[in-house]
Amino acid sequence: MSRARVELMYGRGTVASPPKDELVWEYRGRGELDVAYDLNGNVASVETTSPDYASRSGIHVGIRFPPRLCHLVNYRCKHKWRGFTYEADYKTWERVSRLGGFARSYAELVIGLHDVVERISLTRYLDCPSGEYAIRNACRKPPRGEDFRFYFPPPPGLRYCQLPGGPGNFLAASPAVPCRAANDVESKLASCAARTRCAVDRFRCIAEWEGRYDQSFGYTHHAICIDGPSRRVVWDGG
Repeated sequence: MSRARVELMYGRGTVASPPKDELVWEYRGRGELDVAYDLNGNVASVETTSPDYASRSGIHVGIRFPPRLCHLVNYRCKHKWRGFTYEADYKTWERVSRLGGFARSYAELVIGLHDVVERISLTRYLDCPSGEYAIRNACRKPPRGEDFRFYFPPPPGLRYCQLPGGPGNFLAASPAVPCRAANDVESKLASCAARTRCAVDRFRCIAEWEGRYDQSFGYTHHAICIDGPSRRVVWDGG
């Protein structure tokens, strides 16, 4: 769905907080939705903690999952239910569906106490063939001379200014931010290593890691820098 169509239904959203790698818009209507858009202005992901939404099969926030039954897959125990597979490490039920071509949807149900669903998220992505990679919402071969062994897609709505490296490091920015400016922001963050927040070239930067915002840039090696809704830089030092 396009952003124009979403806002026709819900009105203009507000930027969700706290800041994340991708720019997330919050809409309030029948319940609350958090939406991220890709570079083409189409929905890349949607998330809700509201019980006001349900799938056609009746899955919604607040539903309690039945006891997990074991199914053997490659001689390992897998818990399955309605096409979902339980991931014990993250306490989530996950399912991947084909949308057509290389497009896929990833559904995640986050489970709280007593096996009750706390949050539901849907994410659209590309499952590209071997030798091709998701670049600007399309499967393409890597540019000549680039090493894509460690490639993974940038956060929704951003494009890479520095491609991912072996440790998972990258530099990404929204289209309104020239890569030259993003590189300047990254280089100046070194002076903020002992801090959790810093102002750099009109950008307000915050150190974040695994949902925490109370550790320094020197510890997290990760920064989210914002100068208005359309100007964002994300740095991950690996």
